[in-house]
Amino acid sequence: MLKNKLEKTVIYTYLAILIVISVMIVVLYQYVRKSTRENAIDNQKEVTRQITDQVDTFLDNMDKIALQVMGNSIILESFQNTDKNAQNNYFDANPVLKAKLQSVLMKINGPGDVVEKICVYNDNMDYLSYGVLNEDNNKVKESLKQIPVNSIIEKIDQTKHSKRLVSIHDDYWRNSEEETVSVYRNLKSTTNGRNYGLIEVQRQKKELQKIFALENSSMNLFLLDSEGALIYSSGTKADTKLQLLKNLSLETAGISEKQKEAEGKEQQLITWNTGENFGWRAVVMQSEKSLLSSLGLFTKFMWGFIVLLTAANVIFLFVVIKKLLMPLKLLNKSVNEVSLNNLFLQIDNESQIDEVENINKAFRAMFERLNSSIENEIKSNFLALQAQMNPHFLYNTLAIISAVGIEDDNERIPVLCEKLSTMIRYSSSYEERMAKLPREIKYVEDYLCLMRERYDGKVEYEIETDGRLEDVLVPKISIQPLAENCFKHGFANNPFPWKIKIRGAATESGWYVEIEDNGCGMTREEIAAIEDRISQMVQNPVELSRLSIGGLGLVNTMVRFQMLDPKVYYRIQNHDMGGLVIRIGGDLN
Repeated sequence: MLKNKLEKTVIYTYLAILIVISVMIVVLYQYVRKSTRENAIDNQKEVTRQITDQVDTFLDNMDKIALQVMGNSIILESFQNTDKNAQNNYFDANPVLKAKLQSVLMKINGPGDVVEKICVYNDNMDYLSYGVLNEDNNKVKESLKQIPVNSIIEKIDQTKHSKRLVSIHDDYWRNSEEETVSVYRNLKSTTNGRNYGLIEVQRQKKELQKIFALENSSMNLFLLDSEGALIYSSGTKADTKLQLLKNLSLETAGISEKQKEAEGKEQQLITWNTGENFGWRAVVMQSEKSLLSSLGLFTKFMWGFIVLLTAANVIFLFVVIKKLLMPLKLLNKSVNEVSLNNLFLQIDNESQIDEVENINKAFRAMFERLNSSIENEIKSNFLALQAQMNPHFLYNTLAIISAVGIEDDNERIPVLCEKLSTMIRYSSSYEERMAKLPREIKYVEDYLCLMRERYDGKVEYEIETDGRLEDVLVPKISIQPLAENCFKHGFANNPFPWKIKIRGAATESGWYVEIEDNGCGMTREEIAAIEDRISQMVQNPVELSRLSIGGLGLVNTMVRFQMLDPKVYYRIQNHDMGGLVIRIGGDLN
Protein backbone atom coordinates (compact mmCIF):
# COMPACT_ATOMS: atom_id res chain seq x y z
CA MET A 1 0.00 0.00 0.00
CA LEU A 2 1.12 3.56 -0.73
CA LYS A 3 1.41 5.57 2.50
CA ASN A 4 3.36 8.58 1.36
CA LYS A 5 1.40 11.40 -0.29
CA LEU A 6 4.30 12.14 -2.66
CA GLU A 7 4.34 8.55 -3.81
CA LYS A 8 0.62 8.64 -4.46
CA THR A 9 0.90 11.90 -6.35
CA VAL A 10 3.73 10.65 -8.55
CA ILE A 11 2.00 7.34 -9.28
CA TYR A 12 -1.39 8.92 -10.00
CA THR A 13 0.25 11.56 -12.17
CA TYR A 14 2.20 8.94 -14.06
CA LEU A 15 -0.95 6.88 -14.58
CA ALA A 16 -2.78 10.00 -15.79
CA ILE A 17 0.01 10.69 -18.26
CA LEU A 18 -0.17 7.09 -19.41
CA ILE A 19 -3.93 7.43 -19.95
CA VAL A 20 -3.42 10.68 -21.84
CA ILE A 21 -0.82 9.04 -24.07
CA SER A 22 -3.19 6.15 -24.74
CA VAL A 23 -6.00 8.56 -25.58
CA MET A 24 -3.65 10.47 -27.89
CA ILE A 25 -2.74 7.22 -29.63
CA VAL A 26 -6.43 6.42 -30.07
CA VAL A 27 -7.08 9.93 -31.38
CA LEU A 28 -4.13 9.55 -33.73
CA TYR A 29 -5.56 6.27 -34.93
CA GLN A 30 -8.95 7.88 -35.56
CA TYR A 31 -7.23 10.69 -37.44
CA VAL A 32 -5.21 8.25 -39.54
CA ARG A 33 -8.36 6.22 -40.15
CA LYS A 34 -10.29 9.30 -41.20
CA SER A 35 -7.46 10.53 -43.44
CA THR A 36 -7.05 7.09 -44.98
CA ARG A 37 -10.77 6.87 -45.63
CA GLU A 38 -10.91 10.35 -47.15
CA ASN A 39 -7.93 9.58 -49.40
CA ALA A 40 -9.53 6.30 -50.45
CA ILE A 41 -12.81 8.10 -51.21
CA ASP A 42 -10.98 10.77 -53.21
CA ASN A 43 -9.18 8.03 -55.13
CA GLN A 44 -12.47 6.26 -55.84
CA LYS A 45 -14.03 9.53 -56.98
CA GLU A 46 -11.07 10.15 -59.28
CA VAL A 47 -11.41 6.65 -60.72
CA THR A 48 -15.11 7.33 -61.33
CA ARG A 49 -14.33 10.63 -63.03
CA GLN A 50 -11.64 9.09 -65.22
CA ILE A 51 -13.93 6.25 -66.32
CA THR A 52 -16.69 8.72 -67.20
CA ASP A 53 -14.30 10.91 -69.18
CA GLN A 54 -12.90 7.92 -71.09
CA VAL A 55 -16.39 6.59 -71.89
CA ASP A 56 -17.43 10.04 -73.08
CA THR A 57 -14.28 10.27 -75.23
CA PHE A 58 -14.89 6.77 -76.59
CA LEU A 59 -18.43 7.65 -77.73
CA ASP A 60 -17.52 11.18 -78.78
CA ASN A 61 -14.85 9.90 -81.18
CA MET A 62 -17.46 7.65 -82.78
CA ASP A 63 -19.95 10.51 -83.02
CA LYS A 64 -17.35 12.74 -84.69
CA ILE A 65 -16.90 10.12 -87.39
CA ALA A 66 -20.68 10.00 -87.88
CA LEU A 67 -20.83 13.79 -88.15
CA GLN A 68 -18.09 13.80 -90.80
CA VAL A 69 -20.00 11.22 -92.82
CA MET A 70 -23.18 13.24 -92.36
CA GLY A 71 -21.47 16.37 -93.67
CA ASN A 72 -19.89 14.72 -96.72
CA SER A 73 -21.65 15.95 -99.86
CA ILE A 74 -20.38 13.06 -102.05
CA ILE A 75 -22.00 10.43 -99.83
CA LEU A 76 -25.22 12.45 -99.52
CA GLU A 77 -25.53 12.96 -103.31
CA SER A 78 -24.88 9.26 -103.93
CA PHE A 79 -27.73 8.21 -101.65
CA GLN A 80 -29.97 10.89 -103.17
CA ASN A 81 -29.40 9.31 -106.58
CA THR A 82 -30.11 5.71 -105.61
CA ASP A 83 -32.86 3.91 -107.48
CA LYS A 84 -35.89 3.69 -105.19
CA ASN A 85 -37.50 0.98 -107.28
CA ALA A 86 -34.50 -1.36 -107.42
CA GLN A 87 -34.52 -4.45 -105.24
CA ASN A 88 -30.74 -4.87 -105.01
CA ASN A 89 -27.96 -2.85 -103.44
CA TYR A 90 -27.40 0.20 -105.67
CA PHE A 91 -23.68 0.30 -104.83
CA ASP A 92 -23.08 -3.36 -105.71
CA ALA A 93 -24.39 -2.49 -109.17
CA ASN A 94 -22.00 0.49 -109.37
CA PRO A 95 -18.63 -0.88 -108.22
CA VAL A 96 -16.66 2.20 -109.33
CA LEU A 97 -18.86 4.50 -107.26
CA LYS A 98 -18.74 2.04 -104.35
CA ALA A 99 -14.92 2.01 -104.38
CA LYS A 100 -14.89 5.81 -104.49
CA LEU A 101 -17.23 6.13 -101.53
CA GLN A 102 -15.33 3.51 -99.55
CA SER A 103 -12.21 5.58 -100.13
CA VAL A 104 -14.04 8.59 -98.70
CA LEU A 105 -15.05 6.58 -95.62
CA MET A 106 -11.48 5.36 -95.22
CA LYS A 107 -10.17 8.96 -95.19
CA ILE A 108 -12.82 9.96 -92.67
CA ASN A 109 -11.83 7.11 -90.39
CA GLY A 110 -8.21 8.16 -90.61
CA PRO A 111 -4.96 6.21 -90.92
CA GLY A 112 -5.26 4.78 -87.42
CA ASP A 113 -8.74 3.28 -87.97
CA VAL A 114 -10.44 5.18 -85.13
CA VAL A 115 -13.49 2.91 -85.36
CA GLU A 116 -13.88 -0.67 -86.54
CA LYS A 117 -16.74 -0.08 -88.97
CA ILE A 118 -18.68 2.71 -90.70
CA CYS A 119 -22.01 1.85 -92.37
CA VAL A 120 -24.44 3.96 -94.40
CA TYR A 121 -27.71 2.37 -95.55
CA ASN A 122 -31.39 3.00 -96.18
CA ASP A 123 -34.65 1.06 -96.15
CA ASN A 124 -34.24 0.17 -99.86
CA MET A 125 -31.40 -2.34 -99.26
CA ASP A 126 -28.77 0.17 -100.41
CA TYR A 127 -25.74 -0.46 -98.25
CA LEU A 128 -22.23 1.02 -98.08
CA SER A 129 -19.55 0.19 -95.49
CA TYR A 130 -15.88 0.43 -94.62
CA GLY A 131 -13.97 -1.14 -91.73
CA VAL A 132 -11.53 -3.69 -90.44
CA LEU A 133 -14.26 -6.19 -89.48
CA ASN A 134 -15.09 -8.73 -92.17
CA GLU A 135 -18.69 -8.88 -93.33
CA ASP A 136 -20.92 -11.77 -94.31
CA ASN A 137 -22.84 -10.65 -97.44
CA ASN A 138 -25.73 -12.98 -96.74
CA LYS A 139 -25.84 -11.76 -93.17
CA VAL A 140 -25.82 -8.15 -94.38
CA LYS A 141 -28.78 -8.73 -96.71
CA GLU A 142 -30.68 -10.55 -94.00
CA SER A 143 -30.02 -7.76 -91.48
CA LEU A 144 -31.06 -5.01 -93.91
CA LYS A 145 -34.43 -6.69 -94.20
CA GLN A 146 -34.86 -6.87 -90.43
CA ILE A 147 -33.48 -3.52 -89.27
CA PRO A 148 -36.31 -0.94 -88.85
CA VAL A 149 -34.40 1.82 -90.61
CA ASN A 150 -37.29 4.30 -90.85
CA SER A 151 -38.18 3.73 -87.20
CA ILE A 152 -34.63 4.49 -86.12
CA ILE A 153 -34.49 7.59 -88.33
CA GLU A 154 -37.76 8.84 -86.85
CA LYS A 155 -36.54 8.18 -83.31
CA ILE A 156 -33.35 10.16 -83.97
CA ASP A 157 -35.38 13.10 -85.30
CA GLN A 158 -37.42 13.05 -82.09
CA THR A 159 -34.40 13.49 -79.83
CA LYS A 160 -34.29 17.02 -78.43
CA HIS A 161 -30.73 18.20 -78.99
CA SER A 162 -28.18 15.53 -79.82
CA LYS A 163 -29.95 14.08 -82.89
CA ARG A 164 -28.21 10.76 -82.37
CA LEU A 165 -28.70 7.35 -80.76
CA VAL A 166 -26.31 5.00 -79.01
CA SER A 167 -26.98 1.28 -78.84
CA ILE A 168 -25.21 -1.92 -77.78
CA HIS A 169 -26.26 -5.04 -79.71
CA ASP A 170 -25.04 -8.21 -81.36
CA ASP A 171 -23.03 -7.67 -84.52
CA TYR A 172 -25.76 -8.18 -87.13
CA TRP A 173 -23.40 -7.55 -90.09
CA ARG A 174 -21.40 -10.74 -89.59
CA ASN A 175 -21.78 -14.13 -87.95
CA SER A 176 -20.29 -13.28 -84.59
CA GLU A 177 -21.47 -13.50 -81.00
CA GLU A 178 -19.45 -10.45 -80.01
CA GLU A 179 -21.43 -7.34 -79.04
CA THR A 180 -20.79 -3.98 -80.64
CA VAL A 181 -21.37 -0.34 -79.67
CA SER A 182 -23.11 1.73 -82.38
CA VAL A 183 -23.65 5.47 -82.72
CA TYR A 184 -26.44 6.34 -85.19
CA ARG A 185 -27.08 9.60 -87.03
CA ASN A 186 -29.39 10.41 -89.92
CA LEU A 187 -28.00 11.12 -93.37
CA LYS A 188 -29.98 14.33 -93.78
CA SER A 189 -29.84 17.07 -96.37
CA THR A 190 -29.44 20.53 -94.88
CA THR A 191 -31.05 21.96 -98.02
CA ASN A 192 -34.45 20.26 -97.99
CA GLY A 193 -34.32 18.64 -94.53
CA ARG A 194 -35.06 15.14 -95.92
CA ASN A 195 -33.46 11.98 -94.59
CA TYR A 196 -31.78 9.76 -97.21
CA GLY A 197 -30.37 7.06 -95.02
CA LEU A 198 -28.91 6.02 -91.69
CA ILE A 199 -25.28 6.36 -90.56
CA GLU A 200 -23.96 3.75 -88.13
CA VAL A 201 -20.48 3.90 -86.59
CA GLN A 202 -19.42 0.70 -84.80
CA ARG A 203 -16.81 -0.32 -82.25
CA GLN A 204 -16.51 -3.64 -80.48
CA LYS A 205 -17.81 -3.67 -76.92
CA LYS A 206 -14.61 -5.29 -75.68
CA GLU A 207 -12.78 -2.05 -76.60
CA LEU A 208 -15.16 -0.16 -74.30
CA GLN A 209 -14.59 -2.73 -71.54
CA LYS A 210 -10.83 -2.06 -71.60
CA ILE A 211 -11.61 1.25 -69.88
CA PHE A 212 -12.66 -0.71 -66.78
CA ALA A 213 -9.41 -2.65 -66.43
CA LEU A 214 -8.21 -1.46 -62.99
CA GLU A 215 -5.47 -2.76 -60.72
CA ASN A 216 -7.73 -2.38 -57.67
CA SER A 217 -9.84 -5.52 -57.90
CA SER A 218 -11.79 -4.65 -54.74
CA MET A 219 -13.81 -2.08 -56.66
CA ASN A 220 -17.03 -3.16 -58.38
CA LEU A 221 -17.52 -1.22 -61.61
CA PHE A 222 -20.79 -0.55 -63.44
CA LEU A 223 -21.79 1.42 -66.51
CA LEU A 224 -25.35 2.60 -67.11
CA ASP A 225 -26.68 4.23 -70.25
CA SER A 226 -28.74 7.42 -70.30
CA GLU A 227 -31.91 5.39 -69.66
CA GLY A 228 -30.43 3.66 -66.61
CA ALA A 229 -29.94 0.29 -68.29
CA LEU A 230 -26.90 -1.72 -67.21
CA ILE A 231 -24.21 -1.75 -69.91
CA TYR A 232 -21.28 -3.25 -68.02
CA SER A 233 -20.70 -4.91 -64.67
CA SER A 234 -17.40 -6.13 -63.26
CA GLY A 235 -19.28 -8.70 -61.12
CA THR A 236 -22.20 -11.01 -61.71
CA LYS A 237 -25.45 -9.38 -62.75
CA ALA A 238 -27.26 -11.33 -60.03
CA ASP A 239 -25.19 -9.60 -57.36
CA THR A 240 -27.28 -7.90 -54.69
CA LYS A 241 -25.17 -4.78 -55.21
CA LEU A 242 -27.22 -4.12 -58.34
CA GLN A 243 -30.12 -3.25 -56.06
CA LEU A 244 -28.14 -0.22 -54.96
CA LEU A 245 -27.90 1.01 -58.55
CA LYS A 246 -31.68 1.27 -58.73
CA ASN A 247 -31.63 3.74 -55.82
CA LEU A 248 -29.37 6.21 -57.63
CA SER A 249 -31.20 9.30 -58.81
CA LEU A 250 -30.87 9.64 -62.56
CA GLU A 251 -31.18 13.40 -62.19
CA THR A 252 -28.07 13.73 -60.04
CA ALA A 253 -25.09 15.12 -61.93
CA GLY A 254 -21.45 15.29 -60.96
CA ILE A 255 -19.63 13.01 -58.52
CA SER A 256 -21.36 11.98 -55.30
CA GLU A 257 -20.96 9.38 -52.63
CA LYS A 258 -23.61 7.30 -50.93
CA GLN A 259 -23.67 4.55 -48.35
CA LYS A 260 -26.32 1.86 -48.17
CA GLU A 261 -26.86 -1.38 -46.32
CA ALA A 262 -27.69 -3.97 -48.97
CA GLU A 263 -29.84 -6.76 -47.50
CA GLY A 264 -27.49 -7.66 -44.69
CA LYS A 265 -24.40 -7.15 -46.81
CA GLU A 266 -21.59 -4.97 -45.56
CA GLN A 267 -21.81 -1.23 -46.04
CA GLN A 268 -20.87 0.00 -49.50
CA LEU A 269 -19.38 3.29 -50.65
CA ILE A 270 -20.82 4.27 -54.02
CA THR A 271 -19.48 7.02 -56.25
CA TRP A 272 -21.00 7.87 -59.58
CA ASN A 273 -20.55 10.42 -62.32
CA THR A 274 -22.70 11.21 -65.35
CA GLY A 275 -21.00 12.11 -68.62
CA GLU A 276 -21.76 15.54 -70.01
CA ASN A 277 -22.18 14.56 -73.65
CA PHE A 278 -24.01 11.22 -73.70
CA GLY A 279 -25.50 10.95 -70.20
CA TRP A 280 -23.89 7.55 -69.53
CA ARG A 281 -23.14 6.98 -65.88
CA ALA A 282 -20.09 5.29 -64.37
CA VAL A 283 -20.64 3.77 -60.92
CA VAL A 284 -17.85 2.53 -58.65
CA MET A 285 -18.77 0.51 -55.57
CA GLN A 286 -16.46 -0.62 -52.79
CA SER A 287 -17.14 -2.08 -49.37
CA GLU A 288 -16.13 -0.17 -46.27
CA LYS A 289 -13.89 -3.07 -45.30
CA SER A 290 -11.98 -2.94 -48.58
CA LEU A 291 -11.79 0.84 -48.34
CA LEU A 292 -9.87 0.61 -45.06
CA SER A 293 -7.95 -2.61 -45.75
CA SER A 294 -4.60 -0.80 -45.54
CA LEU A 295 -5.30 0.01 -41.87
CA GLY A 296 -5.34 -3.63 -40.75
CA LEU A 297 -1.63 -3.92 -39.90
CA PHE A 298 -1.54 -0.45 -38.38
CA THR A 299 -4.51 -1.30 -36.10
CA LYS A 300 -2.86 -4.48 -34.81
CA PHE A 301 0.39 -2.64 -34.18
CA MET A 302 -1.36 0.19 -32.35
CA TRP A 303 -3.30 -2.00 -29.94
CA GLY A 304 -0.26 -4.19 -29.30
CA PHE A 305 1.80 -1.11 -28.55
CA ILE A 306 -0.82 0.18 -26.08
CA VAL A 307 -0.97 -3.16 -24.26
CA LEU A 308 2.84 -3.46 -24.01
CA LEU A 309 3.19 0.17 -22.95
CA THR A 310 0.60 -0.24 -20.20
CA ALA A 311 2.16 -3.47 -18.87
CA ALA A 312 5.68 -2.06 -18.87
CA ASN A 313 4.66 1.10 -17.07
CA VAL A 314 2.68 -0.72 -14.40
CA ILE A 315 5.71 -2.88 -13.65
CA PHE A 316 7.94 0.17 -13.66
CA LEU A 317 5.70 2.03 -11.24
CA PHE A 318 5.40 -0.62 -8.57
CA VAL A 319 8.96 -1.99 -8.72
CA VAL A 320 11.19 1.05 -9.24
CA ILE A 321 9.09 3.89 -7.77
CA LYS A 322 10.44 3.51 -4.24
CA LYS A 323 14.04 4.01 -5.28
CA LEU A 324 13.27 6.87 -7.62
CA LEU A 325 11.26 8.79 -5.03
CA MET A 326 13.97 8.76 -2.36
CA PRO A 327 15.99 11.67 -3.88
CA LEU A 328 12.74 13.60 -4.23
CA LYS A 329 12.06 13.21 -0.52
CA LEU A 330 15.53 14.50 0.25
CA LEU A 331 15.01 17.35 -2.16
CA ASN A 332 11.75 18.27 -0.46
CA LYS A 333 13.51 18.38 2.92
CA SER A 334 16.34 20.56 1.60
CA VAL A 335 14.02 22.98 -0.18
CA ASN A 336 12.09 23.57 3.04
CA GLU A 337 15.35 24.76 4.63
CA VAL A 338 15.94 27.42 1.95
CA SER A 339 15.17 31.04 2.92
CA LEU A 340 16.21 34.56 1.96
CA ASN A 341 19.00 34.35 4.49
CA ASN A 342 19.98 30.87 3.37
CA LEU A 343 20.14 30.74 -0.41
CA PHE A 344 21.84 27.38 -0.34
CA LEU A 345 20.64 23.87 -1.02
CA GLN A 346 22.50 20.62 -0.62
CA ILE A 347 20.92 17.18 -0.97
CA ASP A 348 22.58 14.28 0.81
CA ASN A 349 24.00 11.99 -1.83
CA GLU A 350 25.47 9.05 -0.02
CA SER A 351 24.60 6.74 -2.91
CA GLN A 352 26.62 8.94 -5.30
CA ILE A 353 23.72 9.22 -7.73
CA ASP A 354 24.75 11.37 -10.68
CA GLU A 355 21.31 12.86 -11.07
CA VAL A 356 21.27 14.04 -7.44
CA GLU A 357 24.68 15.64 -7.85
CA ASN A 358 23.45 17.36 -10.99
CA ILE A 359 20.49 18.71 -9.01
CA ASN A 360 22.87 20.12 -6.36
CA LYS A 361 24.93 21.84 -9.05
CA ALA A 362 21.81 23.14 -10.76
CA PHE A 363 20.43 24.69 -7.58
CA ARG A 364 23.73 26.35 -6.74
CA ALA A 365 23.93 27.79 -10.23
CA MET A 366 20.30 28.89 -9.99
CA PHE A 367 20.83 30.88 -6.79
CA GLU A 368 23.93 32.50 -8.26
CA ARG A 369 22.03 33.57 -11.38
CA LEU A 370 18.89 34.69 -9.57
CA ASN A 371 19.67 38.37 -9.32
CA SER A 372 21.28 38.59 -12.75
CA SER A 373 18.26 36.78 -14.28
CA ILE A 374 15.89 39.40 -12.90
CA GLU A 375 18.07 42.14 -14.31
CA ASN A 376 18.29 40.40 -17.68
CA GLU A 377 14.52 40.04 -17.75
CA ILE A 378 14.10 43.78 -17.28
CA LYS A 379 16.62 44.44 -20.03
CA SER A 380 14.90 41.96 -22.34
CA ASN A 381 11.54 43.66 -21.86
CA PHE A 382 13.11 47.01 -22.60
CA LEU A 383 14.73 45.68 -25.77
CA ALA A 384 11.48 44.06 -26.82
CA LEU A 385 9.71 47.41 -26.56
CA GLN A 386 12.46 49.02 -28.61
CA ALA A 387 12.15 46.29 -31.25
CA GLN A 388 8.51 47.08 -31.96
CA MET A 389 8.16 48.74 -35.35
CA ASN A 390 6.85 52.28 -35.18
CA PRO A 391 3.90 52.67 -37.58
CA HIS A 392 5.45 55.94 -38.74
CA PHE A 393 8.27 53.87 -40.24
CA LEU A 394 5.71 52.26 -42.58
CA TYR A 395 4.22 55.63 -43.47
CA ASN A 396 7.67 57.09 -44.19
CA THR A 397 8.59 54.07 -46.29
CA LEU A 398 5.39 54.40 -48.33
CA ALA A 399 6.13 58.11 -48.77
CA ILE A 400 9.58 57.23 -50.13
CA ILE A 401 8.05 54.69 -52.58
CA SER A 402 5.50 57.32 -53.63
CA ALA A 403 8.27 59.86 -54.26
CA VAL A 404 10.19 57.35 -56.38
CA GLY A 405 7.00 56.73 -58.38
CA ILE A 406 6.57 60.44 -59.00
CA GLU A 407 10.20 60.76 -60.15
CA ASP A 408 9.63 57.87 -62.59
CA ASP A 409 6.41 59.50 -63.93
CA ASN A 410 4.35 56.57 -62.63
CA GLU A 411 1.13 58.11 -61.38
CA ARG A 412 -0.35 54.87 -60.08
CA ILE A 413 2.36 54.22 -57.47
CA PRO A 414 1.74 57.44 -55.45
CA VAL A 415 -2.02 56.85 -55.55
CA LEU A 416 -1.70 53.24 -54.37
CA CYS A 417 0.80 54.20 -51.67
CA GLU A 418 -1.49 56.92 -50.43
CA LYS A 419 -4.49 54.58 -50.22
CA LEU A 420 -2.47 51.84 -48.49
CA SER A 421 -1.01 54.36 -46.05
CA THR A 422 -4.50 55.64 -45.26
CA MET A 423 -5.77 52.10 -44.64
CA ILE A 424 -2.81 51.23 -42.37
CA ARG A 425 -3.20 54.44 -40.39
CA TYR A 426 -6.93 53.83 -39.98
CA SER A 427 -6.67 50.13 -39.04
CA SER A 428 -3.70 50.58 -36.66
CA SER A 429 -5.50 53.17 -34.57
CA TYR A 430 -7.00 51.35 -31.57
CA GLU A 431 -8.14 54.35 -29.55
CA GLU A 432 -11.71 54.13 -30.90
CA ARG A 433 -13.73 51.02 -31.69
CA MET A 434 -16.51 52.97 -33.43
CA ALA A 435 -16.36 55.01 -36.64
CA LYS A 436 -18.66 57.12 -38.75
CA LEU A 437 -20.25 55.21 -41.60
CA PRO A 438 -18.90 57.51 -44.39
CA ARG A 439 -15.36 56.93 -43.07
CA GLU A 440 -15.95 53.18 -43.12
CA ILE A 441 -17.19 53.36 -46.72
CA LYS A 442 -14.10 55.42 -47.65
CA TYR A 443 -11.97 52.62 -46.13
CA VAL A 444 -13.84 50.09 -48.28
CA GLU A 445 -13.34 52.26 -51.37
CA ASP A 446 -9.56 52.35 -50.78
CA TYR A 447 -9.62 48.55 -50.35
CA LEU A 448 -11.56 48.01 -53.59
CA CYS A 449 -9.20 50.36 -55.45
CA LEU A 450 -6.23 48.24 -54.34
CA MET A 451 -8.05 45.03 -55.27
CA ARG A 452 -8.81 46.44 -58.70
CA GLU A 453 -5.09 47.07 -59.20
CA ARG A 454 -4.27 43.60 -57.91
CA TYR A 455 -6.55 41.99 -60.54
CA ASP A 456 -5.33 44.27 -63.34
CA GLY A 457 -8.50 46.35 -63.65
CA LYS A 458 -10.82 43.34 -63.92
CA VAL A 459 -12.67 44.36 -60.75
CA GLU A 460 -15.45 46.90 -61.23
CA TYR A 461 -17.05 48.66 -58.29
CA GLU A 462 -19.62 51.34 -57.75
CA ILE A 463 -20.36 53.20 -54.51
CA GLU A 464 -23.50 55.29 -53.91
CA THR A 465 -23.96 57.00 -50.55
CA ASP A 466 -26.33 59.44 -48.94
CA GLY A 467 -25.04 62.57 -47.19
CA ARG A 468 -27.38 61.91 -44.27
CA LEU A 469 -25.21 58.97 -43.15
CA GLU A 470 -22.69 61.31 -41.52
CA ASP A 471 -24.07 60.79 -37.99
CA VAL A 472 -24.36 57.00 -38.22
CA LEU A 473 -21.78 55.16 -36.05
CA VAL A 474 -20.78 51.56 -36.78
CA PRO A 475 -18.11 49.18 -35.42
CA LYS A 476 -14.72 50.00 -36.84
CA ILE A 477 -13.70 47.95 -39.91
CA SER A 478 -17.14 46.36 -40.20
CA ILE A 479 -18.08 47.06 -43.83
CA GLN A 480 -14.77 46.04 -45.46
CA PRO A 481 -15.06 42.34 -44.39
CA LEU A 482 -18.36 42.17 -46.28
CA ALA A 483 -16.64 43.40 -49.44
CA GLU A 484 -13.74 41.03 -48.78
CA ASN A 485 -16.27 38.18 -48.58
CA CYS A 486 -17.05 38.79 -52.28
CA PHE A 487 -13.44 37.93 -53.23
CA LYS A 488 -13.03 35.00 -50.82
CA HIS A 489 -16.30 33.24 -51.61
CA GLY A 490 -18.47 35.01 -54.16
CA PHE A 491 -15.88 35.22 -56.97
CA ALA A 492 -14.12 31.90 -56.20
CA ASN A 493 -15.21 30.16 -59.42
CA ASN A 494 -16.58 33.07 -61.45
CA PRO A 495 -14.97 34.53 -64.57
CA PHE A 496 -14.02 38.17 -64.90
CA PRO A 497 -15.16 40.89 -64.73
CA TRP A 498 -16.02 40.90 -61.02
CA LYS A 499 -18.54 43.55 -60.07
CA ILE A 500 -19.32 45.01 -56.64
CA LYS A 501 -21.93 47.64 -55.94
CA ILE A 502 -22.23 49.34 -52.55
CA ARG A 503 -25.26 51.45 -51.74
CA GLY A 504 -25.74 53.44 -48.52
CA ALA A 505 -28.70 55.65 -47.72
CA ALA A 506 -30.77 57.10 -44.89
CA THR A 507 -34.54 57.21 -44.83
CA GLU A 508 -37.12 58.38 -42.33
CA SER A 509 -37.22 54.93 -40.81
CA GLY A 510 -33.45 54.40 -40.57
CA TRP A 511 -30.23 53.76 -42.48
CA TYR A 512 -28.94 50.84 -44.51
CA VAL A 513 -25.88 49.64 -46.46
CA GLU A 514 -26.07 47.07 -49.27
CA ILE A 515 -23.15 45.13 -50.73
CA GLU A 516 -23.99 43.40 -54.02
CA ASP A 517 -21.76 41.22 -56.21
CA ASN A 518 -22.09 39.17 -59.38
CA GLY A 519 -20.50 36.07 -57.84
CA CYS A 520 -21.82 32.56 -57.38
CA GLY A 521 -24.18 33.40 -54.50
CA MET A 522 -25.11 30.98 -51.70
CA THR A 523 -27.45 28.06 -51.33
CA ARG A 524 -30.36 28.24 -48.92
CA GLU A 525 -28.59 25.79 -46.66
CA GLU A 526 -25.47 27.95 -46.50
CA ILE A 527 -27.50 31.08 -45.69
CA ALA A 528 -29.43 29.20 -42.99
CA ALA A 529 -26.16 27.93 -41.46
CA ILE A 530 -24.76 31.48 -41.31
CA GLU A 531 -27.92 32.84 -39.69
CA ASP A 532 -27.89 30.00 -37.14
CA ARG A 533 -24.23 30.66 -36.31
CA ILE A 534 -24.91 34.38 -35.79
CA SER A 535 -27.81 33.58 -33.48
CA GLN A 536 -25.68 31.18 -31.42
CA MET A 537 -22.84 33.68 -30.99
CA VAL A 538 -25.22 36.48 -29.96
CA GLN A 539 -26.95 34.24 -27.39
CA ASN A 540 -23.73 32.71 -26.03
CA PRO A 541 -21.55 35.34 -24.29
CA VAL A 542 -18.60 32.92 -24.12
CA GLU A 543 -18.20 33.23 -27.88
CA LEU A 544 -17.80 37.02 -27.65
CA SER A 545 -14.15 36.74 -26.63
CA ARG A 546 -13.38 35.60 -30.19
CA LEU A 547 -14.55 38.88 -31.70
CA SER A 548 -11.79 41.37 -32.42
CA ILE A 549 -10.83 43.91 -35.04
CA GLY A 550 -8.95 42.47 -37.99
CA GLY A 551 -9.54 39.33 -39.99
CA LEU A 552 -13.29 39.32 -39.34
CA GLY A 553 -15.50 37.14 -41.43
CA LEU A 554 -19.10 37.49 -42.48
CA VAL A 555 -20.47 35.88 -39.31
CA ASN A 556 -18.36 37.92 -36.87
CA THR A 557 -19.20 41.16 -38.66
CA MET A 558 -22.91 40.49 -38.34
CA VAL A 559 -22.50 39.59 -34.66
CA ARG A 560 -20.67 42.84 -33.93
CA PHE A 561 -23.58 44.79 -35.36
CA GLN A 562 -26.11 42.70 -33.42
CA MET A 563 -24.24 43.17 -30.14
CA LEU A 564 -23.99 46.91 -30.77
CA ASP A 565 -27.74 47.29 -31.11
CA PRO A 566 -30.30 44.45 -31.17
CA LYS A 567 -32.41 46.61 -33.49
CA VAL A 568 -29.74 46.41 -36.17
CA TYR A 569 -30.96 44.00 -38.82
CA TYR A 570 -29.27 42.12 -41.63
CA ARG A 571 -30.44 40.25 -44.70
CA ILE A 572 -28.57 37.80 -46.92
CA GLN A 573 -30.16 36.77 -50.19
CA ASN A 574 -29.29 35.82 -53.76
CA HIS A 575 -29.83 38.36 -56.51
CA ASP A 576 -32.33 37.52 -59.25
CA MET A 577 -29.63 38.12 -61.88
CA GLY A 578 -27.02 36.11 -59.98
CA GLY A 579 -24.69 36.96 -57.12
CA LEU A 580 -25.31 37.80 -53.47
CA VAL A 581 -26.82 40.84 -51.76
CA ILE A 582 -26.02 41.59 -48.09
CA ARG A 583 -27.98 44.35 -46.42
CA ILE A 584 -27.35 45.85 -42.95
CA GLY A 585 -29.45 48.60 -41.44
CA GLY A 586 -30.77 50.18 -38.27
CA ASP A 587 -32.35 53.23 -36.68
CA LEU A 588 -30.79 56.64 -37.17
CA ASN A 589 -30.71 57.05 -33.38
